[in-house]
Amino acid sequence: MKKIILLTSLLLIYNISLSQCTTHSDKNNCLEDYILYTDGTREKIKYCGALNNRGEKDGCGTLYFLDNSSAYEYFSGRWENGSLNGSGEIKYKNGEIYSGEFVNDKLKNGSFSKIENDTYWTYEGDFNGFTFEGIGKETVKNSDRIVSRVGRFFADNLFEGKEEIKFINTGVIIKNELVNGVSNLVFRNDVNRRSIDDIIGDKEFTEIDLTQRGSIEDNTLAYDVNLEINGIEYEFLLDSGAMSFTVGKLMYERLKKAGVKYTDLNNIESVFGVGGEALTNTVIFDEIKIGDYIVKNVVAKVMLDNNSSLLGTGFLLKFSDVHWNMNDNKLILYK
Repeated sequence: MKKIILLTSLLLIYNISLSQCTTHSDKNNCLEDYILYTDGTREKIKYCGALNNRGEKDGCGTLYFLDNSSAYEYFSGRWENGSLNGSGEIKYKNGEIYSGEFVNDKLKNGSFSKIENDTYWTYEGDFNGFTFEGIGKETVKNSDRIVSRVGRFFADNLFEGKEEIKFINTGVIIKNELVNGVSNLVFRNDVNRRSIDDIIGDKEFTEIDLTQRGSIEDNTLAYDVNLEINGIEYEFLLDSGAMSFTVGKLMYERLKKAGVKYTDLNNIESVFGVGGEALTNTVIFDEIKIGDYIVKNVVAKVMLDNNSSLLGTGFLLKFSDVHWNMNDNKLILYK
């Protein structure tokens, strides 16, 4: 911000009581003048408020910027010796508003807000002038997503803390943790991750019997895994080469009719595999039973145009370790 030097031609004007510092001054009781900047330029202004005996802004008042070329709309609040010192507010003509506690025209602690197109941007916390710096919380919201950042900021950016991105239309949530300015993914609800709280069962591991289909001789060898969903058993093809845990269209419709509990993320997307491109939606099943375990919060891709139901690594990632004993047709899952 440019350093302001007031010309001395301001005369005694309407005095405003201290209790009115939170409101703008009466524009009918003001004087117009110019402020001179250190680079030699000047701006036309109107000041409404209290002055000290040297003609400096001192007490409660509002400084309005009248030139169209000015970046500022007004400075308002408590003044001391010509500068904002104490509670105040500064508004830019682009809609940015800074308010809080000022020291020599620099904001030390308070809030920032701005509305631009469909984006609403706010920050509350520590400042260094007009820069986010220190402990604070930033929120950026538009029609697509809400981004929240909490922690220690430096130069307007979160340096250490937590960031959450919530996509409004899909329900997808992504959480990151920042350490020394480096962001690390810690959670997203549209993929499966291991959480000890999601595995219900006392045993250290559970053994699952695999059902063999086909044979090596006719090149059709495959294995099915039985999962229990909503009290009903369903067969899934074990596919260690597939990332996703997929539920076929027909199976999904039957699960819904059976009253299965799930969260629809409404995240329609195309996926690619050996069979080509397929259209899917992402859901989160409340719980699925496999062997001696009940597994909670299982993310699945629902096939919208075929009946392929696969148990891939996208389900197995819920466990600490997985062993496949092919000779004994066993799948061993470790809690």
